[in-house]
Amino acid sequence: MKGGEMKLKLSAMMRAMRDKTGLDQRAFATELNLSQSCVSKFETGKKIPSFPQMIQWAEACNAKDLIIAYIATGDGLNVLQSAMQIITGG
Repeated sequence: MKGGEMKLKLSAMMRAMRDKTGLDQRAFATELNLSQSCVSKFETGKKIPSFPQMIQWAEACNAKDLIIAYIATGDGLNVLQSAMQIITGG
C-alpha cells in the first residue's frame, strides 16, 4: 500500500471513530485539548498524527483495537466496517 493511500485510510478511520462518539469536531477537539482545525486536518489527511496522538484519539473513542488493527494491517477502516457489520447484523 502506498503512503498516500495509507494516509487516506488513517484519516477516514479517525473520522469514523470520532463520528461514532457522536461528538462534532469542536467538542472532540476540546476533549483532546486540540484545536478544531487540528482535528479537521487529521480527518482530511492534511496532517498525520503522532503515535501518542493516535493512541489518545483511540482512547477517547474507546477504540484502541482499531488503532492496533491499523498499525498491524494498515487497513483499520475495513476492520471497522467489518466489525460494524458483525455488531449490527448487516
